[in-house]
Amino acid sequence: MLSRHGNVSGFDHNRESVEHALSRKICDVRIGGLSGGPSFPGESFDLVTLLDVLEHIDDDVAPLISLHDILNPGGHIIIAVPALPILWSSHDIVHGHMRRYTAASLRAAVVAAGFEPVYLSYFNTIFLPLMALPRLYERIAGLPEDNYLKLPWGPVNTLMTWIFSLERHIIGRVSLPVGGSLIMAGRKK
Repeated sequence: MLSRHGNVSGFDHNRESVEHALSRKICDVRIGGLSGGPSFPGESFDLVTLLDVLEHIDDDVAPLISLHDILNPGGHIIIAVPALPILWSSHDIVHGHMRRYTAASLRAAVVAAGFEPVYLSYFNTIFLPLMALPRLYERIAGLPEDNYLKLPWGPVNTLMTWIFSLERHIIGRVSLPVGGSLIMAGRKK
């Protein structure tokens, strides 16, 4: 999708993922990770996206600093992360999360890395009750919810995808006060 708007580059620590991405011949994809810094020269990009990645890294400020370094002056970063620490559950453990964010904690990490916050909003608001119910069950019953890696039945998943996509019409225009995820845009000063 992003290749329609310019040259796209990416990196991943997983060789199979990189090979799969390269086989699609859409963009330059390299082996690399955030902990050692991306393998791109400084001030190379106008936009960096970090979508559902930051929550997997112990130190969330250091990789943001690395990404700050590869952005052109005035360049932007877009970050999406899981939100609301109260929703922490075995789902997060299964998916290798280190944390869930609040708006304040995401803003603090971005500012510590030298970015100026431009936009911050919760999203995944419509499904927040459906996210909270299994976690509440897990806590009350003392039993882990084991369906975190299973997709719903095809037609149900299609309906849920359509409902989830409704938020795209308001994200970027207003900031939602609560949701299961956070999205932030920041600018390199």
